[in-house]
Amino acid sequence: MKLFMQYTLFLFICLAPFLCSAQKNTDYVRVYLEQFQNENKIESADRQWVISSDFTSSMSKVRHIYFNQAVHDIPIKGTESSIHISSENQIISSNNKFLKNFRKRSIDPPSPSLSAVDAIRRSAFDLGYTSVAPVEIKRGKTNLHNDFLFRADKISLVEVPVSLVYQINDKNKMVLVWKILISTLDYQHHWEYSIAAHSGAIISKIDRMLNNSNNETCATVKEEYTTRKEIEISNHEINSVLPSNCTECYEVIEFPLESPYYGERTIVESPYNPTASPFGWHDTNGIPGPEYLVTTGNNVEAKIGNPEHFGFQPNGGQELDFTGYPFDQDVTAENLYEKASLTNLFYWCNTLHDKFYTFGFDEQAGNFQENNYGKGGFGGDSVMAMGQNELNHCNGNFSITKDGVRPLMRMNICRDKDGSFDNIVSIHEYSHGVTIRSVGGPMNPSCLFNAEQMGEGWSDWYGVILTMVPGDVPERPRTIATYLKGTGPDGQGVRAYPYTTDMAVNPLTYDSIKENDAIHHIGTVWATMLWEMTWELIANYGFDPNIDNFTGDINSDAGNVMAMAIVTEALKFTPCRPGFVDARDAIFQASRSIYGLDLDCVLWKPFAKRGLGFLALQGDSSNVYDGTESFIVPPRIAEFVLAENNFCIDSGVQTSLSGGSPRGGVYSGPGITDDGNGDTYTLDPEAAGIGTHTVSYEIFDSACTDASIAQEQFVVRYDSVAPEIYCPDNIVINLPEGVYEYEVPNYIIQYPATDDCSIALTMTQVPVIGSFINPGIHQVVLSAVDHAGNDFSCSFKLSINAIPPRGDDGVVMYPVPADEELLFNSINDIPNLTITLFDINGRLIETIFFEHFGFSNKISLTGLASGMYFVKLDAYRFNSTYYFIKK
Repeated sequence: MKLFMQYTLFLFICLAPFLCSAQKNTDYVRVYLEQFQNENKIESADRQWVISSDFTSSMSKVRHIYFNQAVHDIPIKGTESSIHISSENQIISSNNKFLKNFRKRSIDPPSPSLSAVDAIRRSAFDLGYTSVAPVEIKRGKTNLHNDFLFRADKISLVEVPVSLVYQINDKNKMVLVWKILISTLDYQHHWEYSIAAHSGAIISKIDRMLNNSNNETCATVKEEYTTRKEIEISNHEINSVLPSNCTECYEVIEFPLESPYYGERTIVESPYNPTASPFGWHDTNGIPGPEYLVTTGNNVEAKIGNPEHFGFQPNGGQELDFTGYPFDQDVTAENLYEKASLTNLFYWCNTLHDKFYTFGFDEQAGNFQENNYGKGGFGGDSVMAMGQNELNHCNGNFSITKDGVRPLMRMNICRDKDGSFDNIVSIHEYSHGVTIRSVGGPMNPSCLFNAEQMGEGWSDWYGVILTMVPGDVPERPRTIATYLKGTGPDGQGVRAYPYTTDMAVNPLTYDSIKENDAIHHIGTVWATMLWEMTWELIANYGFDPNIDNFTGDINSDAGNVMAMAIVTEALKFTPCRPGFVDARDAIFQASRSIYGLDLDCVLWKPFAKRGLGFLALQGDSSNVYDGTESFIVPPRIAEFVLAENNFCIDSGVQTSLSGGSPRGGVYSGPGITDDGNGDTYTLDPEAAGIGTHTVSYEIFDSACTDASIAQEQFVVRYDSVAPEIYCPDNIVINLPEGVYEYEVPNYIIQYPATDDCSIALTMTQVPVIGSFINPGIHQVVLSAVDHAGNDFSCSFKLSINAIPPRGDDGVVMYPVPADEELLFNSINDIPNLTITLFDINGRLIETIFFEHFGFSNKISLTGLASGMYFVKLDAYRFNSTYYFIKK
């Protein structure tokens, strides 16, 4: 039996005594990666990293550290990783995307030949611009080297972030590239360029503008669910055109109403959250009093985006009174009701800023603010919200940016309906910004572009939960963008299925993502699961019409508040390029971090109902077709399965072992130390002693479990079995022309030893790694010794063939001696070549004619006996004779 160490990435305790009191993020990452190396998942040379962000959540008090594998302090794209540390200094969750043996790849030199400015110009030229003068903007230092921000007003609406990264190309080479984001002046695209930092070639070009649109139509909606009261309202609602004479007032479709279909505009006064927006919505300098009298402030700048009225904003005067503006549900080119539209858009973007702030999307977490008021993160990135951006364009979109770079949010008019009044669409678009900044950390905005990612689902779910009202019921179908599409209250909207717990109306389960790989379909499946979870929490903990009433206390928070808190916190635990199981596990981790273990069984029920149960398998998150759904929940009584039950007494302390379910129990037995996290334990075989022992897993009465004990047995024995090494078949190396020595590589890494007990083996190699050997046949010997002195070795032949000097004909023949084939290389393309093979006595063996021999070719020597042979080459311009030895 080979050594197997159970290593649970999802939950494990401090890995070293000093770590429990360490404060530096580098200490946490270093020890974590050392453990990862001990599991043989990376090599020592792979443990290089740069930290992109590090902050503590205001909700869970969990410290989130995000980092990338690096070369020369330059991050490698695609290796975005994270660790998450509890307030007790335990690493409770981690996501690792590091590459093993990455240095075996060809790696570009770290000093770019092309400057960041030249890379921007290269991108601009590709977009059709000929004159660009980017100017660097100084900002606070980031954790990344070669991370810049430029102003390039002639090509981009917002600042252009430029960073130096390594990117793996289709030939598996690590290419040094400048990563550039350009938001085009026509508002249509948000291009992410990867420009080779040495050649200037465009490695990739991807549009990162997120659109809320698809061509799906809704399935039939049952008519009996009409519990929500719909307001009977004239299609031509025009409120008083007289100002209300109040201060900081906005006449809007007030939160949480979905659209004008569900209520008239009302006047709200000073609606800002003083914690999230301490100086109101029109401040930017942190001193009482507004800096702007228009729809601009610290969190958002709302203005008209269409060319005819570009940049228009209503002016509320010194009183900031944005009331009395006329409005009609049917907009026309002559009557766009721009003041009312921008007032509603400004109000909702600010409201969302404040709501998400309550649930941990604050300055440190990468939210959108001009001035972060000294609370961490990067400022200068309020949302640029463009209302009525396009006429007769039935969607909205949101551009991705990292912390400190302004995003663009566009709302359009669809036929005669203004998208800025479809509040669920505003929520959907704004939420894209939240998820992009949260998954993978605020400085990694490219984590939600893999096949199984759920970005559209999160945005839909935020749309429906933030527009819930008292009296809503779980069966009632909720749809998206009904006002924008003009389909009437609870109309079809833009999704294939409405959101409801009724399986007859919405039958989607995990396997449904295999039916259609479109992002909106995948998002609908995920949002359906979250909607099930929301209503299960409400069924158990009730509904609070004031969703801001978050305390973090399971005995105080209502179900909808819990759902908002758990899902938003879970984004921070979700790995870059996630799949459904990744995101589900992040939800459980977030729930435990905020509310403890008692919600586990409540959460398992809705996920299991929709096929993401206890035994669901995700597969590759870049493939939507390889998952396996499951409809079961974890047991209520203790179950225990040992992944490994045979240990050697000198194996060393085994950490992060698990196997008990449901979570929350305690392990005990000889040599067993419970880790105190309800999930893992540590085994010291030496303390247990030689023999057969019993380990117990005990759980106690709770909301999710019944008191019970499960037991398994394990054996501790002496190490009497030698290690094993599987040497390769004989290896043949053909040296490049003109090279006559070969540097011996590290075959120990390529052909590692395994042992049934020892973690660290003593391995040796002859010839020594890094030594130089001459052409010929060499024997390589690999040896391994374990802790008990058991040893093993194997060997293989290493044949080094040198290419001899070319003849006068420009042809070289190799290897000499030869084995199975004879190779030829020519400096010219040889037509009509005849190769004749003779033995040592001059007898003809074979004649081969090549009409097009080319620059290189070969002949087979299979069947020839060992000995000396002659080869004659006859061509139009030459004839030559060579000899060789067949081994």
